[in-house]
Amino acid sequence: MKIIHTADWHLGQRFYEYDRTDEHRAFLEWLKRTITAEGINLLLIAGDVFDVANPSAEAQEMYYRFLAEVTTENPHLQIVIIAGNHDSASRLEAPSGIMRYLRIHVAGIVRKDESQRIDYDSLIYPVRDGSGETTAYCLAVPYLRAGDYPVCKEDGSYTAGVKMFYQELYKRAQELNTGGRPVIAMGHLHTSQAELSDSEKSIRGGLEVVSPDTFEEGIRYTALGHIHKAQRVGGKEHIRYSGSPIPMSFSEINYKHRVLLIEIDEETRIEDLFVPRTVDLIRIGTPDKPLNMEAIIGQIACLPEKETECGNAPYLEVNVLLEAPNPLVRNEILDRLREKNVRFARCEIHYPNRENSEQELPITIEEIEKITPMDMFRKAYAKKYEGEIPEEIEGLFRKACESLEEERESK
Repeated sequence: MKIIHTADWHLGQRFYEYDRTDEHRAFLEWLKRTITAEGINLLLIAGDVFDVANPSAEAQEMYYRFLAEVTTENPHLQIVIIAGNHDSASRLEAPSGIMRYLRIHVAGIVRKDESQRIDYDSLIYPVRDGSGETTAYCLAVPYLRAGDYPVCKEDGSYTAGVKMFYQELYKRAQELNTGGRPVIAMGHLHTSQAELSDSEKSIRGGLEVVSPDTFEEGIRYTALGHIHKAQRVGGKEHIRYSGSPIPMSFSEINYKHRVLLIEIDEETRIEDLFVPRTVDLIRIGTPDKPLNMEAIIGQIACLPEKETECGNAPYLEVNVLLEAPNPLVRNEILDRLREKNVRFARCEIHYPNRENSEQELPITIEEIEKITPMDMFRKAYAKKYEGEIPEEIEGLFRKACESLEEERESK
């Protein structure tokens, strides 16, 4: 059995307000060709198909067109899709009746009976060969929200609940699996020690984290989504994130995006299939080594000129080092990029580090009561910019404070 594991497509996503439809279409065309060339039996899409719960008509058309074409061109291909936290579970499942005719199984909702017992059978998908005989079982677990997983009596945490969920699901699969066929698992979740990129700041420091031992040892392969960089979980070869197929942030500038090819027979073999990048990411300066304006202007001058409108012009990030605030710096950069063949994504402002600044001591409540707005403003400005407030800015702030005071007195 040959499997491709992919996840986190985020169809419809915009990159710093730039449309990415062409990038997503290119990836799906590449994936379709790869499935045909490799003779894939099973495609696993581990969540976050769309970037938002209410995706655009164009994003949905792209998704359904891919599914229709790839299953038509590959008559023995089966597809299992789970909902991620960005997806609408009910929207993803809505066309399930039609999907079944295309050999596509979608798991978005954790169903329960009248007694609130979890319907584990609805999440166990029998994978069949060309003759219709079951060759494996897939545990298709969507993103689990509060109430989806059982509450562990000894430990009521998310971690313990999700682990119990997978244990019970695997146990039920083994009851059905009388022939000892391989069991594959899916999930859209955050495992401990996973390496995150800048595009995943929303899940940093969260409590919804599971440990690698959540997944039973008897599972031949676990296909995960949610984390945008491909990686092993807990150093285990058979528990993997495939990562996103296209860059989600500038921190992925040197990272090679991929899908994973898994071959299962007596052994399990895993291979990276690298996705061609259709739009490059480039930086002038880096967050660790920002450049002054003179150096940035010099590098901008070396960028290629814009000859015609080019849909695959690279995205550009500029990291500029300033000694003091300059509200016009972005406009100056934009002016110099006007005739360059790049898509200006963002300008990050940096100031000299304060490694040698004196450590501030905590102040008392009495001292806090004596601090005026101007004191706070001076302190905040000095902390960020390491200098005194220019007279013009200080005068404007003082006028704003006086105006606010007058407004309060009039009330």
